[in-house]
Amino acid sequence: MHTMHREAANGVVTNATAMRSLARILVLAATAVLCGAWSDLPDGCNGTGTPGVDLQLTRCVLNDTSRRVSLGECGIVSFLPGCFEGCDVGELYFPGALVQELPGGMLEGLTVRTLGAYSLPDLRTIRAGFTRGLSVQTMSMDSSEGLRVIEPFAFQYLEVVSLDLMLGNITHLAADSLSDMRVAWALSLQGNPIEHIESGAFRNTTIGRWPLCLCSSRVTTVANGAFSGLSAPGLVLNRNDRLQALGTAAFSGLNASEIQVTRAPALTTILPGAFHDVQSLRSVTVEADALTTLSAQWLPADAPLDSLRVSSQALTTLAAASFQALRVAGNVTLTFPALTTVPMSTFSGAVGGDVVLRNTSLVLSPQAFEGLTVQGRLDLSWSPLGATLPDYAFKGLTVGTLDLSHSAMEGVSPQAFQGLAIAQGGEVILAQSVQYLPAEACVLANPEVLVGARLVAPGMGGTTCKAAGRAMVNWLNTQVCTDCLPGFYCPAGSAASRACPPGTYRSTPGATGVTSCTSCPRGTGHAGVGATHSGACVACPDPVPASKPGWGMCEAHGSDTGSDTGSKDDDGAHHPHKKSKGLCTCSFVGYCVGVPAARCVCVCVGVCARVYVCCVLCAVCCVLCAVCCV
Repeated sequence: MHTMHREAANGVVTNATAMRSLARILVLAATAVLCGAWSDLPDGCNGTGTPGVDLQLTRCVLNDTSRRVSLGECGIVSFLPGCFEGCDVGELYFPGALVQELPGGMLEGLTVRTLGAYSLPDLRTIRAGFTRGLSVQTMSMDSSEGLRVIEPFAFQYLEVVSLDLMLGNITHLAADSLSDMRVAWALSLQGNPIEHIESGAFRNTTIGRWPLCLCSSRVTTVANGAFSGLSAPGLVLNRNDRLQALGTAAFSGLNASEIQVTRAPALTTILPGAFHDVQSLRSVTVEADALTTLSAQWLPADAPLDSLRVSSQALTTLAAASFQALRVAGNVTLTFPALTTVPMSTFSGAVGGDVVLRNTSLVLSPQAFEGLTVQGRLDLSWSPLGATLPDYAFKGLTVGTLDLSHSAMEGVSPQAFQGLAIAQGGEVILAQSVQYLPAEACVLANPEVLVGARLVAPGMGGTTCKAAGRAMVNWLNTQVCTDCLPGFYCPAGSAASRACPPGTYRSTPGATGVTSCTSCPRGTGHAGVGATHSGACVACPDPVPASKPGWGMCEAHGSDTGSDTGSKDDDGAHHPHKKSKGLCTCSFVGYCVGVPAARCVCVCVGVCARVYVCCVLCAVCCVLCAVCCV
């Protein structure tokens, strides 16, 4: 794709031309001073009248393709149409001529390699048909500061390598004023204070190599197909200090691969349809610090772009559907430092590269990216995104990598990642400031989220995770701080979780201690650890295992006489070694946790529920537990 030449867009060419024009004027002035009179017409040229007063060039006979002919110091005031009929010359110049107009048919029948009609101090008008019948390669008409009017069809059917109309005083481009031309390289209009461009001003004009640069103009609004009928590699609107709006159909009918609107400090509004009906459009760049209104559907739906770049220092809110139905093969870069709101359904379509949204104030609305597919990276890394990422912030988004790395958010809502699809092997990169994820946002998300992705969470593992009810767990190949998972309890001071003991369960996240584990109902139990629901509690076996934990709520079965496991005496006291009638509810069997099995936990269930943790033999723990039940 054609690449814009920033030097031209930024005024370097304009400045160089201004210096060149000044040098030309100084040469003419010096010539007049030194000679003290106008020069004679060159051999082969005739005229009538007095030089500098009313001299009219009537006829030239020039047939030397190597000859350089200058008419600039001859005091010519006017040209007779057809005065160059049949001439074939290498170079022809008439800078400084005192003409007020260039008439139609003036150059008819002329064949010339280079034509220089620049620095004409009195020139006001170029008439219709001026270049009719002209055969030329390069044509320079710059630096005529009085030039205001180009009549319709003035350059009709002109075929030229380049046409330079810079640094004039053209304020109005009427319909067909620059129509029906074939310019192989460049058409230059920089430095003209153009205020208005009528639809069809460039009708059927083709520029082959360089973009058309409308720079340093005074246009306030571009609308109604101002460039309709123009075919060019690109269009550059640069340094237009008065440009306030790109109206509906601003570029309709233009055939260009690239449009740049840059350094437009007064541009505040881009209306719906501004970039619609542009053929061959592949790249759009808008740099407007004062832009406050970026309307919905300002871009055409499904236009196959290679890149899109928009920046504004003043834009605070994006309209819904302002970036809908994107079809961008490369990158989308949006720089909005004042942006605070991205509403629902702002983005949709497909982007083959990255989407970079840079700003300092953004808070996402739910489903802002619904319907958008980004094959590369959605980069929100320099966006604060608010204190907490909202629920369904990325619902309906499909992306290769979601980069939130330099955002200022500290929290993530439980449903923040619901509906987000990450490409297989892609990444979700969280900010350093995110030190905790709700279990519902990650491990316990229902349905699962970020399937097949890798999580990068550099902020995890600090003191935040040592709070009661939190623990470090592995999710998406990364250790994350989240709520203590069902089936576990997490006391303060440690990021490790502990399984609920046999005979208990925990169905919800966030348990802070063993007492947060719920005992199985009387008459049920289980021997496992880490149960997550009451369904783990099954009917007590008969007989009740005496050597395994988890059956503390069971009624032990045996003879009515004797005493071996404990019962309630007449005095109402509980004793651990009397024959049971189902009244003793104490279990004191130790079990090992951890690898290696260096810690033992003994659980007493019932009236005197208590947990003993020791690093010696389980038997000692059980003795202590037994004392509790006496």
